[in-house]
Amino acid sequence: MIHGASQHRGVFGAQVEYFQHHCRVLLIDLPGHGQKPASYDPADYADMASGLDAMLPPGVLDAVGFSLGGKVVLEGASFEEGTSVTVLARDEDSGVTLTPDEEAEILLAIAEAERGETVSAEEVLAKLARRHG
Repeated sequence: MIHGASQHRGVFGAQVEYFQHHCRVLLIDLPGHGQKPASYDPADYADMASGLDAMLPPGVLDAVGFSLGGKVVLEGASFEEGTSVTVLARDEDSGVTLTPDEEAEILLAIAEAERGETVSAEEVLAKLARRHG
């Protein structure tokens, strides 16, 4: 689990409490956050995803990233086939509204994933981007 900007791995306290009874939980602090040394040079934060693979155990994972952590997960890891990646994002001021068809498509993709069918997040996002682009 990787936190968002200006946060640290401790933000997942309630989730860890639940998941630790079901699986191994690994929490990562991004550079300059939590227990990681801080820098005041913006260049030090240009590639936060660098080295992520070295911090992750080998094998299939369920990777969760919140906000900036989601971006880091998507950019920085070379996941084995079968790995589940979840990106959590919340932006109340974004003004993004899904049409009923787009919402249905996302719900269908979630249902397919829950049934174990292969669903490409890239395909779903590409379809949404084409509609809004």
